[in-house]
Amino acid sequence: MAISNLTCVLTFHLLVCLINGYAVLKSNGYEEFVVAIHPDVLENSTLIDKIKETMTEASDYLYKATRRAFFRNISILVPPTWSNTRTQRRTFETFEKAEIRIDDSPGSPDRCPYTMNYALCGRRGKYIHLTSDSLMISSAVSDCAPTERSIVHEWGHLHWGLFDEYDIQPFYTSPSGSLEFVRCSEDIPWKMLDCSLKRCKLKPCQVNDQTGLPEDTCIPVAKETSTTHVSIMSHYRISGVNDFCNASTHNTKAPNNQNRLCNLRSSWEVMLSTDDFANDRNKPRAISSTVPHFNLVQSFPRVIILVIDNSGSMYKESRFLKMKQATEIFIMNGVHTGTFMAISHFNSIALDKTGLVQITDKARRIILVDNLPKISEGETNICRGIQKGLQIASTDDGVAWGDELVVLTDGEDSTLSSCYDQVVSSGSVIHTVVLDSRIETNLEMLTILTGGLSFSVSDSSDSTGFIDAMIAIADARETKEDHVIMLESVSASIPADEWLNGTVSIDSTVGRDTAFTITWVCLYLNIIPEKYIFDPHGNPIKANFTRNDDFCSSRLDILGPLEAGEWRYAIHNPNISKQVISVAVLTHNRDNSKEPIKLVAEASEDSVIWPKHVTLYAALRQGYKAVVGAEVVAYVSTPNGTTVTLAMWDNAAGDDLFSGDGVYSRRFVRFDMSGRYNLKVTAKGNGMTRISSSHNTRHQRTPPILDENDKIQGTMKPIPPLELLAVERFSRVHHGGVFHVTMPENTSQDDSLKRITDLSVLSLNNDIINLTWTSPGGNVAYYQLNMNMDIDHLKAGIQDPNFAPPNVIKGDLNKPSPSGELEQIDVELPVTKNSSQILFIAIKPYDGSNHETEMSNIVQVARPSPTSLSISATTTMVTQLPQLEVSNIISGRVLAVIIVCSSLTLCVCLCCIFGAALRRRWRRRDRSEESRLI
Repeated sequence: MAISNLTCVLTFHLLVCLINGYAVLKSNGYEEFVVAIHPDVLENSTLIDKIKETMTEASDYLYKATRRAFFRNISILVPPTWSNTRTQRRTFETFEKAEIRIDDSPGSPDRCPYTMNYALCGRRGKYIHLTSDSLMISSAVSDCAPTERSIVHEWGHLHWGLFDEYDIQPFYTSPSGSLEFVRCSEDIPWKMLDCSLKRCKLKPCQVNDQTGLPEDTCIPVAKETSTTHVSIMSHYRISGVNDFCNASTHNTKAPNNQNRLCNLRSSWEVMLSTDDFANDRNKPRAISSTVPHFNLVQSFPRVIILVIDNSGSMYKESRFLKMKQATEIFIMNGVHTGTFMAISHFNSIALDKTGLVQITDKARRIILVDNLPKISEGETNICRGIQKGLQIASTDDGVAWGDELVVLTDGEDSTLSSCYDQVVSSGSVIHTVVLDSRIETNLEMLTILTGGLSFSVSDSSDSTGFIDAMIAIADARETKEDHVIMLESVSASIPADEWLNGTVSIDSTVGRDTAFTITWVCLYLNIIPEKYIFDPHGNPIKANFTRNDDFCSSRLDILGPLEAGEWRYAIHNPNISKQVISVAVLTHNRDNSKEPIKLVAEASEDSVIWPKHVTLYAALRQGYKAVVGAEVVAYVSTPNGTTVTLAMWDNAAGDDLFSGDGVYSRRFVRFDMSGRYNLKVTAKGNGMTRISSSHNTRHQRTPPILDENDKIQGTMKPIPPLELLAVERFSRVHHGGVFHVTMPENTSQDDSLKRITDLSVLSLNNDIINLTWTSPGGNVAYYQLNMNMDIDHLKAGIQDPNFAPPNVIKGDLNKPSPSGELEQIDVELPVTKNSSQILFIAIKPYDGSNHETEMSNIVQVARPSPTSLSISATTTMVTQLPQLEVSNIISGRVLAVIIVCSSLTLCVCLCCIFGAALRRRWRRRDRSEESRLI
């Protein structure tokens, strides 16, 4: 019986982490944890010792904070150029998928640790970034918090999808009307530092009359305390902080990202909902030792075995031709020099066609291409193909440990599970490409067990999915200059005597070893398409195409760096009937002096059960710098052969967490049937595209604190303002993989109401609040907006008369948009007498019969108030700091009164003096006149 991808995920829950090579918690200990050192980091054995020391301390701190988790097994991936370190061959460990990256590359961001995470609350992020300096330099002489504490804080971001409980805007108005500092818990005492002059002074700050909050030059400083132990996601610099906030200690009023993105839930509430701890997994228990076991691993020359299905069913729907065209591009332009490759065919038997061949020049690539299968016949036995692939992979060193098999098939093999034990014990990595997105197969289990990639390809004749998948595999485990970059991948059915025209933007970061590959569907007596490539000046490229008539393909290779600019292609169909023509353009970075712009696309889920949604992501970066303002479009191929096109956003709307961070997002809900959905994303730079000076993760550096001796710990340097640099036009394409959707039979999109889960506040200006959410579609007839200053009343559905009905001045709650579209409204907030400035908001969809669904996620607004504010009791003054002064707070209004009174007093005094002088003058004149008359 076939095992669906969903069943695999449920049955092999503890192995799901290996889909992407990520750490998993087993019996309270994290395993498969990877710390990867970037290849540019110079060899340094002391750095490895420091990694071990820091991770040992972090493991102990993590266990103290949770009483149920520590780091048990840690692999350290060292660069391939390091020679004085005893290592083992890597398997699933890669730099791209490591939990912690250590990278000193030019353009690397902050020296202090930070996390790249653009997933929703409770979902895993991408990586923690460290530099070698942050490990080698003592925290006592750096601006960073102790590294072991920072790692546990960042682990909360990375593994559990938590967010900071402090914020860029550090102040807010409490419900009682007092001024508060954003933190968790509220028991943390704090002070104000006025940095409006050259030296910061410990004193209450001037309050802005317009916002009711301190000026931007005011910095809140938490005080070292032994009375509170929370929270690690807030002020982990405080030595007594060794817990995460829970429901009883969480500050739901603070306008921070944890509240905004996690529906006001505390860190522990989110953690307990993750796979680590849900359903009473990994309960608290005593651990005799939290010291991790370390394993040093290293990458060696890559070994790739193509395991190709040439059974009879491959001849259907031009699958065999597509396979040959895609693998030719993979071999000739995708796989990098120095890689070992082999070709294996299988149907009911399996054959080794080439043995291991190291790619050193073009001639060896051609040898591999010549050994691709030429006919398809017989039955399918995938197990035999895999066993032959493992046998070939072990011919170099006796084992297949860390080697890769790429399995290309359209078949179902009910005996495949008999291979699982052999695959796991081999230590190999298996990638799969399935040539029919509609069939159920247990093939994906191989990728789950080994940490490989999984793709499916549509039978549509104008699909580029096979080529896109093969290039994604070629690029998957490479680092640095080895990356192959896809600039264009298009396919279309061209009518007789018509042209396929297009433009490829080649920017100055790429253009080395570029290949323009044209493929077409072979038909009897068809004439080969005419092909023209033009440089940015409109001149045709005179170099000859290399044609392969057996594969119906032509390729133009240009080794030297291409001129940056707009390159144009024109492909003519000279036949008397329509013809499917495809164009793929691959290139590499121009040189090592400048990082290329890179696009990485992915879906948030590997499998979902309807009506759960999938979030599509596309990260666009140059090194670690965000690329913003690009045109990013997602193409989702569905099991029934249709393609859904969606514009992706980087504007904090819908499922996009932060605006301007170079991560473009879009919620996908347009499922039409059960099966595999393929994601492809394109990105184009235009005149508005910019490169940011920062990674823009929005996980800000930890605020400073006052220690027991009243000295500042941490940096007082403000976060430098972002610089947005213009970028030339560019083109990028990336295959984001496949996700599996299960829909019950006879289910349609309009069956029931769906809960809104991405309500968000885009802005609040002059008492006008801009709200957005994704339309759940279905049979929604209208929305009801609930705004309340009491969160318990909001949850109970009680309307606040101050805000009911809401004054919607833009948009319409009674006209829902189609499913998946962005809803947006502007609401004008009324003036209220209540001193509370915290407003909670939720929304509900209703159908035409007034049936409602569950309330949406709750968002909050810290509404600025120009009214006079009291200062919280926790801001009691402390003893004077060295070079710091203590003085009384002077609000803007009080200061204005003092100035006015002083001015009036001065005017009165001057008037009196002037009047007295004038009277004396008049008296002298009167006397003089009287004397003259006498």
